Amino acid sequence: MRFSAHRMAERAAESSRLWWRRSESRERARKSRDPLVPCLPSAGRACDSPAGSAQVPPVDQPPALDRLIVARVAEHRASIFVRYREFSSEVSCYDRMVQPRRCLGSYWSGLAHAYASLGPPLRPSPEEIGLLEQTVADWASHHPRTPLRAILLGVTPDIVRMRWPPASRLLAVDRSIEMVQAVWPGDIPEQREVVCGDWLTLPQKDRSCDIVVGDGSINCLRYPDDFRMLARQVSRVLRDDGIFVSRCYIQPTVLEQPERVFASILDSLSFHHFKFRLLMAMQPGVRQGVAVNDVYRFWSAQNVDVDSLVSRTGWDRSAIEMMDLYRDARTIHTFPAWGELQPALLQFFDQVSVSDMTGCCPIAVLRPRRDGVAG
Repeated sequence: MRFSAHRMAERAAESSRLWWRRSESRERARKSRDPLVPCLPSAGRACDSPAGSAQVPPVDQPPALDRLIVARVAEHRASIFVRYREFSSEVSCYDRMVQPRRCLGSYWSGLAHAYASLGPPLRPSPEEIGLLEQTVADWASHHPRTPLRAILLGVTPDIVRMRWPPASRLLAVDRSIEMVQAVWPGDIPEQREVVCGDWLTLPQKDRSCDIVVGDGSINCLRYPDDFRMLARQVSRVLRDDGIFVSRCYIQPTVLEQPERVFASILDSLSFHHFKFRLLMAMQPGVRQGVAVNDVYRFWSAQNVDVDSLVSRTGWDRSAIEMMDLYRDARTIHTFPAWGELQPALLQFFDQVSVSDMTGCCPIAVLRPRRDGVAG
């Protein structure tokens, strides 16, 4: 009997629900397992966790017939499953189906559709993009290997579209299907492509990549374990002479208080700058991170007159209204001090350079260590 794409989708979805439900009974203590083992996301996981931030234990493959149905449905219904695709002959592609996050009311879904309203420091400034371009160009000039292979943690369009050396190939990895659909500029054969995947289990073979770039990626993870797991993964996929270029948000030397940030709101360079200061000020500690819902509740309690704020500052109303994305979201961001970030990174990397440390978003250039620590 022949199935239409719709009926195949329904059958696959029902089969998958049963499959995911059975896997929920497995132990979820991922910390005791090898982080390099590919794994599947749980259907019951909250959709608001940061892209690439969570780990789950591996589960058994579904029955062969269900795998066949799912594979066929994927050709017609890309919104149901996204499969890791082959980036090159050196890529280790997982023979697993990854269920995209479809929680439309989630923080990451809302952020994806409002991304265009973001501004520095929540996205790279033109000066920072220039620094990233120069860093990549300098490395390429000393390593005439072609084509240059790079991984981007996330789908930051400013980095995707920046000037890459000729013949470069870029693979972007992001856990959020909404971010991919809304922000990714599009695949270009033999030049760039995107996969839905987990930063803590990167879909690349060992020592197969020249450059890994992260834009605030580490701040989406929990400190210190996930920081170390990301550092280990990036070190694993980099060649010995490769580099990790990480734009990261760090706490200022003198910490601010939330009340002080509000009192000086008009001194902020933009609403994005104000929001960034507020996020950092409300973090109780690096291990706890800051829950964005707590930031929303504090903001809401101030009873801000948005009309007056727009009139006095000239700020974009849509940028201010993005605070609503924090409401009831379970997302947690982490903002370490530089002295807290270094130990997690330098276990696996040697520091090559760091941009101006007086700002809140230094760009660190790191080279993998090969002394038996990083493996």
